[in-house]
Amino acid sequence: MIGLSFNHMVVQEPAVTQIEKNLKQEYDSIPVLPDASLIESTASHKSDHASVGGYFSTKMEFEEVREYYDKQLITGPMQLK
Repeated sequence: MIGLSFNHMVVQEPAVTQIEKNLKQEYDSIPVLPDASLIESTASHKSDHASVGGYFSTKMEFEEVREYYDKQLITGPMQLK
């Protein structure tokens, strides 16, 4: 089983609810690992941070999973650098 999570630290409650929604949209825009099954999605927030993520089942090796998500996070919808 693998887990993927995104977090964002904020200061005020009204902003954190919107940030959780934005994080969820960004997380949902990342294509799921081929040959993986979603077990559970999560989304939550507290007054100072928001978090979204999911747990997946796959027979792939860690290195293959890491390579896939590294590529998705650099070239995919989120374009992290």
